[in-house]
Amino acid sequence: MKTAKSNPYGCTHTAYVTDLSSQADMRTQLKQRGINYTETKLNMGTFFAEPARIVTWTEPNKDIIVTVLIVPLCGGDSWCEEYYYFRGLDHRDALNIPWADIVDDLRKL
Repeated sequence: MKTAKSNPYGCTHTAYVTDLSSQADMRTQLKQRGINYTETKLNMGTFFAEPARIVTWTEPNKDIIVTVLIVPLCGGDSWCEEYYYFRGLDHRDALNIPWADIVDDLRKL
C-alpha cells in the first residue's frame, strides 16, 4: 500500500493485488484477521467484467472507519483489483459518491 498524492476525494492510500502474486485479496485478508466488513456492489458500467465494490470496516483497537473502493480488472485468465482507501468515510456516504465519474482521477494517484 502506498500513500496517495493529495487529492480532492479524501483518498489516503492506494494498492492493488493480482493473481500473479502470493498475496490474498483484501476481503480474504480481512476474513483471515477476523474483521467483519460491509460490502456493496457498485454499478460502474459495462466495461467491468466484475462489479466494483465498496467495502467498509472499523479498524480494531483504533476505532477508525476505513472504506475502500475496489475496482476489478479481469482478463480472460487472470485478475487484478485496485484499492482506494478512505479513512473516516462511512459506508452510507460512500454509496452516494459518483465513483464512475472519478475513477480515472483516482487511478492517477
